Amino acid sequence: MKRRRRDNLGQKERTEGGACKTIRIERTHQEPDPSWDNPITFRAYTDGQEVGYLDAYRYPDTGVLKPALIEVNPEIRRCGVNTRLHNEAARYACDEGLTVISDQYRTPNTEKFWVKQRQKGRAECLPGKGYEISPEGDMDRVVGTWACERYRLRRCELDLGRHARPRRRRSPK
Repeated sequence: MKRRRRDNLGQKERTEGGACKTIRIERTHQEPDPSWDNPITFRAYTDGQEVGYLDAYRYPDTGVLKPALIEVNPEIRRCGVNTRLHNEAARYACDEGLTVISDQYRTPNTEKFWVKQRQKGRAECLPGKGYEISPEGDMDRVVGTWACERYRLRRCELDLGRHARPRRRRSPK
């Protein structure tokens, strides 16, 4: 299936099959309360229908935004919705002066996302052991462990879907 990138909006659209369409992200959250981890929800829409969401929690006392639960409609996976939702969370965190740190409990898909960010130099592994939960996101069903307790974005990355940083040229010998 051929894809083309719509660079002007940072959105993907498939040219055949119509599975990927223009994605719009909206953010909703409660007013900050210093005594509570303020939930923020980022919702993805296409053609007026919600196709995914990411719940994140804001911990103002520690300066952390923790994406916790993400769900994307299986029919629209591989269209960049997960990355777009994380981009919006990162943008919000940067605007608020917060650091994005992953949850300790991660599904295989979430772990793949963070490993990719680490490989591209955008995130770092925080030592300790993380917990693999079932692909459905049931936190009561731990099925294994991950090598990193959590991941932390190194800096305010506002496009987590772009290619790795450019390689340095080798000097001629």
